[in-house]
Order: sequence, then structure tokens, then C-alpha cells
Amino acid sequence: MVADAPGLARRYRERTARKAFLVFLVGAALLGSFIADIMTGPSNLPFLTVVETLINPSGADAQTRLIVIALRLPVALMALLVGAMLGVAGAEM
Repeated sequence: MVADAPGLARRYRERTARKAFLVFLVGAALLGSFIADIMTGPSNLPFLTVVETLINPSGADAQTRLIVIALRLPVALMALLVGAMLGVAGAEM
């Protein structure tokens, strides 16, 4: 059993790295869908405009700030929270 310890440690590190990579991918997909949710609507906003408005709201014009911060951001955050809660409820069952 002791002779196989290096092999076990290597497999453990590989599995841990794979899990970390999957968590990164899921996080990137979540962030992408969050930005896409804010971008889409009757007034389609460009990606960079949405990101700049989220990072620096005072630097955006009043109309864009109103659309992104006051209208679309609360709805996107609520969708994110409800999805997380449904996931936790499903995992508990």
C-alpha cells in the first residue's frame, strides 16, 4: 500500500486540478450568462458598454446607467439568486 502512495497522490492532484478547472468553467459560464442577461432587451447594449457601466456607473451616460443599474441588474441578480436557491433545494432533496 505504501509503494502506491506516489501514484495515489498524483491521481488526487489530477482530480483536484480537474475539479478546480470545472469550477472555473462553470463560474465563467455563469458570468457570461449574467452579462448576456443584462445586455439583451429592447435596447440591445454592446458588451463593453454593459461591462463599463457595471464597473464604473458614474462614467456612463444617464440612459445607459438607468437601463443597466436600475432596470436590468436587479432582475439579473434575482434570477441568479433564485437559480442558486433552486439548486440548493434540489441538492437537499
